[in-house]
Amino acid sequence: MSNYQLIYASKSTTKLDFKSVKELVLKAASKNKNMDITGLLIYGAGKFIQILEGSPKDINKLYLKIAQDERHKDLTLLNYAKVIGRQFPSWNMGCLLLDTQEDVRNLVLKYFEKGDFSPENLDSKQADLFLQEISLFFRKN
Repeated sequence: MSNYQLIYASKSTTKLDFKSVKELVLKAASKNKNMDITGLLIYGAGKFIQILEGSPKDINKLYLKIAQDERHKDLTLLNYAKVIGRQFPSWNMGCLLLDTQEDVRNLVLKYFEKGDFSPENLDSKQADLFLQEISLFFRKN
């Protein structure tokens, strides 16, 4: 079966703390496992960027559900493409909280002017490259 990758950005409707984001990710990971979806959620400065990987049917279904979630707004679809392999094959839903991860600061500075985390402003290629570098960072560390 073909794998697809969907990347979107959104803004949180409320300020989320570490515990709230972790709870969200744990629930998502359990549901994603049942759908064979993998990916990563990044949260910082009240904004999200998320990559979902799996069958087109399953990631489309999940994205429609995500779009109806009132915990965020202003969804921006950054990339949707067929892929050969998954970037996060062992993560049903990984999580990166930028406010607590000082060691990824250089990556944020590389992709976001003045370190202002604004994933909604990335184009398709930039979003893909940013997430590839995040994936490589975690594989090395």
